[in-house]
Amino acid sequence: MIRWPLILGCLFLLALALPAAAAHGRRIAALRMETFHIASNTRITVGTNHSSSLGDLKVGDHISVSYIQENGMDVAQRIGDGVPHKAHTAGATSGSHHHATTPGLMHMHGVVRAIDLQGGTFTISHR
Repeated sequence: MIRWPLILGCLFLLALALPAAAAHGRRIAALRMETFHIASNTRITVGTNHSSSLGDLKVGDHISVSYIQENGMDVAQRIGDGVPHKAHTAGATSGSHHHATTPGLMHMHGVVRAIDLQGGTFTISHR
């Protein structure tokens, strides 16, 4: 006598297990969200405008953020939108432009997901 319920149950479990086993070898990175605060001395560059404000950033912009942690908050020091900028001197290229390093300064790249102008914050997603 064939035990169909047992056979169908085994096939069902096998059908569930195969995709899980195939996905086991692949690592899928989840996006993380980070919220940053703007300080009075935060430098924001959008395009060639080096005197931009938080209102010049748009949801969906790809940006780089240099920030410090202060009182448990991530405080942006510099924000750039990733657009190539003109060199400041005739012989320099955009790749040779250097910034002074600040101890404790961290960097993150991501996509702007939310901007709160009144609260002085913005949120980015990153991997």
